[in-house]
This record gives sequence, structure tokens and C-alpha cells, in this order.
Amino acid sequence: MQKEQVIVNLKHIATLMELKGENSFKIRAFHNACRALESETENLKTIVDENRLTNIKGIGEGIAKKIAEMVLHDKSTWLEDLQNEIPEDLVKMLEIPGLGAKKVRTIHKELGITTLEELKLACVDNKIESLPKFGAKVQQNILTGIETLKKHAGRYLFSFAHAESQKIIQYMRECECISKLEIAGSLRRRKEVTKDIDMLVVASDAETVMQHFVSYPEVEKIIGHGPKKSSIQLRKGLQVDLRVVEEHQFAFALMYFTGSKEHNTQMRSIAKKHGLKLNEYGLFDENDKSAVCESEEQVFSALGLQYVIPELRENLGEIELAQEKKLPKLVSQGDLKGIFHMHTQYSDGKNTVREMAEAAQEMGYQYIGITDHSQSLTIANGMKPQAVKDQFAEIDAVNKELKDFRIFKGVESDILADGGLDYDDELLSQFDFIIGSIHGNFKMSEAEMTKRVIKAIENPYLTMIGHPTGRLLLKREPYAINMQEIIHAAVENNVVIEINAHPFRLDLDWRWGKLAAEKNLLTSINPDSHIAEGFHDIYYGVGIARKAWFESERVVNTWETDDIAKFFAKNK
Repeated sequence: MQKEQVIVNLKHIATLMELKGENSFKIRAFHNACRALESETENLKTIVDENRLTNIKGIGEGIAKKIAEMVLHDKSTWLEDLQNEIPEDLVKMLEIPGLGAKKVRTIHKELGITTLEELKLACVDNKIESLPKFGAKVQQNILTGIETLKKHAGRYLFSFAHAESQKIIQYMRECECISKLEIAGSLRRRKEVTKDIDMLVVASDAETVMQHFVSYPEVEKIIGHGPKKSSIQLRKGLQVDLRVVEEHQFAFALMYFTGSKEHNTQMRSIAKKHGLKLNEYGLFDENDKSAVCESEEQVFSALGLQYVIPELRENLGEIELAQEKKLPKLVSQGDLKGIFHMHTQYSDGKNTVREMAEAAQEMGYQYIGITDHSQSLTIANGMKPQAVKDQFAEIDAVNKELKDFRIFKGVESDILADGGLDYDDELLSQFDFIIGSIHGNFKMSEAEMTKRVIKAIENPYLTMIGHPTGRLLLKREPYAINMQEIIHAAVENNVVIEINAHPFRLDLDWRWGKLAAEKNLLTSINPDSHIAEGFHDIYYGVGIARKAWFESERVVNTWETDDIAKFFAKNK
């Protein structure tokens, strides 16, 4: 078992222990072990083989044995026992906002509830509100949460689906008869959530490919097994579809199965105007003879179109611009010079200021912006004014020691209920830049929330808006806010609206990209990381930025250090 799966299992064990009501110190030990493994760079199998797990700070003898079993035997007896003991839906209940392990235990113990459907019926019958420390408001929130879970059932985060796709690609490449292999579908278009993984291959022996595919070790169920198409369901629930196509069909099939459906409809219409027929098999003339196209670029060219990258294929004006050869050159990950929005030990982050800086420098960045939480967010150990001053001093010290690298002094300030920021003007003026974010009072009306955020935008000390809709993908819906007005206000006040690259956020929503482009909105692709390894989430944010039509010029963290410093100074 690989380290990533070991960490997932340890976290799941901790969750099940919470539901069981185990000692909090034991539960914390599993979380500590997860963090220790996340920071460990040496090969886990080597560490286990050499019996050195307990040398890692945070891993005791008992947990070391459980890790060793997973690594050496690809299973966890402890996890299996807990799963047999705890009803599966109790874990799902933890995804409902406001329902922690303690409340779920109460529901299970007092009412004997073991499924989401039973929980819903108990809410409808007003049985939940009568439980100690619940009430009518909690009951209503549970009902809303259940509906959200149902709405998103069978959908998966891009980050999860992407990781699974990379594993199965690696496995499929072991099949020597495959000459071409590509991911298609919404995953290739970099949508924030997806239902499945679509794969296309060209192979000299389709039967061998299909047998290899359905023999993938992570298969839970074979949904279909045919000569040209097969489908499997992975143990983690995700469905994977594989199609084998002929070499001369590959470019057309890749375009077709990448989608979107709306984009394909427009492409077929363009082909029809040229007297041609476009489908997954080819681009056919009136004599049913297909054009020869070895790549998608050649298919677009055959229709007189500029190539449209997969991220833009959503029928939001990309084809019209492709006809005019006016599609923009979009930002790429290699364009980024630095990163903002990160948390250290001064609030709820794991790493020190120096560790975050060194990690970014190792990744080739020229600067970072530290943004620990402000004082109102006590649950995240928000910084009191003295802590801010202490952090400033530490940043100054590290900046003196690092060569060709700069740490900017920032803060993620809570946008208070009245739209104010979280410190007085004297302290606010000392930061290089300020991100303003909403972390509470989510249930305002759209008009109230919009007014609240616009007031923050108009504050002369604000530099960026963080996670502008507050959504948590598949978990929490966006709060009510008029994003059109927010974008207008941001442009008028020269305020950046971030693209939060955390896999659960990916917010700004890419669907606002065309308006953002029309208004020349600035963004910053920010990891919102609480651990140095979280910097790698930038990859997900870049995908959303490209999907939202952002060129590098409008992404402020593609700017050189001196340019971003001037921008911060000018906007204060």
C-alpha cells in the first residue's frame, strides 16, 4: 500500500474512533501520525522494511504496527474491524455541516438511527430538535445538509479523480500493445467536479487491452466488458470508462468524448456549414470520405478554426473567437513567479515562516505572501496584534537571510458582518497586502452579503478578496452573493479576486470568467495552504484560471517581485 492510501486509512480510522467515542488522546495520535507521514519524504516501504517507523516523530509503536500491516499486507485489520462495527452512513453524516462526531453519536445512541434516510425521517417527524443541544435550527440544517449530499451523490472532486486517473494511466501503460492513451471527458476539461473518468486508447490488440483494464487491482465491480468498450467501478466508487478506437479515428474521438456536449453541438453545426459531417469517427464529405487528421489541432484547422484548448470547450463564446482567430493565450503554471494566501504556525498552519519560504523557493518561486488568520477567527488561532508584530519581526529576519527571495507581510482578515476589516487602520497600514475573506455569518440575504463584501472592497487597505463565494465543493453551497456586482466593484477599486486553488474550493467559479475578462479583472492563483505540501494545489487553481479565460497578464502572481511590490504599495 502506498503512503497516500496509508494516510487516508489512518484518517478514516481516526474518524471511526471518534464515532465510537474513543479516547481523544488516541484519536489525536492518529492525526499526528498522518501529519508526520505527510511531511516524510523518504520511501515509506523502505522505512517499514528497516523497522524505523518509530524514529519518525509523532508515530508510536502501536500505530507503527498498523502502518506496517498496511504497507506490507495491503490491508488494515483494525480498520476492517471498525468498519464492521460502525454503520457506513454514520460516516456520511459527518459531511453534514454542523454535525460532528459527538452529535452523530447522540443521534445513533438516542434514536437508533443508522442511515441517512432514517435521519431525514427523524427530522421530518421533529425528533431531532428534541435531543439535548440540538433544537429546531440544527434540525433544519441537517435536512438541508442531507439534500446537499443527495444532490452531489456520485460526483467527485477534480483532485480526487485526477489522482485516480494518473494511477490507472500508469497501470494501463504496462500494456505494450497500447500506442496512444488519453483522458477525455470533463476531467480533461478540468471541471471542478466530475462523475467518471473517460479514457481513449489506440491499440494493436483490443481484446488484450480490455482484459488488462478489467483486471486493474482497484476494481470493485466490472460494469461492462466488451470488445471495444469496458466500464469498471473502483473501490473508491468512481466509474472508469475505456474505449479502444482506430488510429485514424483517434483525434475525432478524443474531441468528441472530451466534450462538452454543447461545444460539440456547435462544432457539428460549423462542419455542416462547410458541407461536412463531424462525429467521433471522422470529418466526412458528401461522398462519406473522412479528412485525415492526426491531431485535434488538425480537426479544428480543417474547419477553419483556431485550436480551442480542452478547458475552454464549454460553449461560452470560444468557437466564435476561434473563427476570428482571437482566442487569448492563457496562463500556465510555468508563468507563476510567486504565491499568496498561506498559513503558518502563527494561526492554524503546520509550518514555520522559514519552512514555507524554503519550500516555495525549492519549487522555483521568487516570493510568497504569508497570510495568517486575523484575530476574530479564534477557532483558527487568529493573530492578536502582538502576534502580528512578532510575525513581522520574524519575516524581516528570514528575508535578510534568504537570497533572491522575498516574503511579503500579509493577513487573511475576516470581513466582519458590517463589512469592516479585523484590525484598526494603524495596524492594517503596516501589512504589505491584505486578503479579505468571509468565515462566518453565511446566511445573510444576497443584498446584505453583497453590500458587506463591497464595503470591504472599498476599504483602501484591502488588496484581494479570498474564496469569494465561500463554497466547499460537494459539501457547502455558495452563500448568496451578487458576483456581477462584486466583480464590478473589484475592478473599480483595483482589488484582486483570488482563484482559491484548494481542491474543495476552486473559487472564483470559472463560469464568471467571461465577465471577468470583459471587465479586465485581476486575479491571483492562491493555494490557501496550511502546510507546505499544499503549494502543489496550485495545479488545480491554474486549471480553473485557464478555464476562466485568464491570461498571465491578469494573474498578479505571474508578475516579477518588483512589480508586485509596486502594485501593493500603490494600492495602500
